[in-house]
Amino acid sequence: MLIKADLVRGYGWLADPPISNLWPCSLAGRQPVLAIATAQDDREARRRAIIYSVGSAPSPIWCSQVLMRCGPAFDINGEPNLAGGFQNRVLIYGLPASLSHGEPGFVARPDPLLPVLRLELEENFKAPNGKMQRIRSAASA
Repeated sequence: MLIKADLVRGYGWLADPPISNLWPCSLAGRQPVLAIATAQDDREARRRAIIYSVGSAPSPIWCSQVLMRCGPAFDINGEPNLAGGFQNRVLIYGLPASLSHGEPGFVARPDPLLPVLRLELEENFKAPNGKMQRIRSAASA
């Protein structure tokens, strides 16, 4: 829902974008998966863009790979404050190093026929019985 809301508010998006040194947050070696333009004159999402990235956790409290969002903070009403600073935040941890196809644990692909994105996410975690469990989900946005 968060990604869908960012896409609705955005002016354009890029899947697997090239890294821009004008983005507001450091990726610290993480791979950008999706960039969403926050300004009408930056439809290529090269400047103050919302960036979803996958890679190493920023702190040892998170296990495995993480999905992070670099984007505006939210105000008291739950609306993004585009005038304020952007923040890097962990959204999900426990992503595998790669999906079965060799891709990161979160992928965004343009649909070949429709103007939508296909989002895929995989998370691995230890269940209460001690066994590892895998959750895979997919959606279009």
